[in-house]
Amino acid sequence: MIKTAIFDFDGTIVNSRGLMVKFYNELAEKYNYKIIEPDEIEYLSTLSIPDRCKVLRVPLYRVPQMGMYAKSRYQETIGSLKTNEGIRELVFGLKEKGYVLSIISSNLKPSIRTFLKNNNMDIYDHIYPAKKFFGKNHTINTFMKKLKISYDEAVYIGDELRDIEACRKSNIRIISAAWGYDSAELLAKENPDYLVYRPNDVQSVIDEMDKESTMI
Repeated sequence: MIKTAIFDFDGTIVNSRGLMVKFYNELAEKYNYKIIEPDEIEYLSTLSIPDRCKVLRVPLYRVPQMGMYAKSRYQETIGSLKTNEGIRELVFGLKEKGYVLSIISSNLKPSIRTFLKNNNMDIYDHIYPAKKFFGKNHTINTFMKKLKISYDEAVYIGDELRDIEACRKSNIRIISAAWGYDSAELLAKENPDYLVYRPNDVQSVIDEMDKESTMI
């Protein structure tokens, strides 16, 4: 039975893609990378991070550094961000049913807390920092061991290809969210355990997982 729902933050909970494009373009202008035009955003969401880097002429090794820049700028603009449609209802519904709610994110914990408070959603039990942009599986494993959470009793909800890759390495099931950064097409290619298009589909998937566990 699922007892813990672990959420990614950017793209999954918060609608921050436009802000991240803004941060990227600030760096692109400084370092002469390709600027992302508004009509290119959807196309880029169909590409993996390495392929995006090729299109944008960004060295892959620069990606973690760009993530650090976004972190430093995030706190300045956190007040303007909103949740993705349907997320609030999903989160409160899970809480009401007794699930432990957690967030694992490479974003800074104070930024996440500020956002949750601003949006009257500060009901998460745990917020755990992913210190590295890549290798999220190590953070998941550390988090699970620290809180003594069984892998069979947890599910991860994330919107990126790297979330699927991390969960596969950590042997935790994932519900991929098609409303975030990566397109449904890109996520489907990596064969996540479940792929959903709206937040209100997540509860149905968890119910299905619980039903399957009782049949084993």
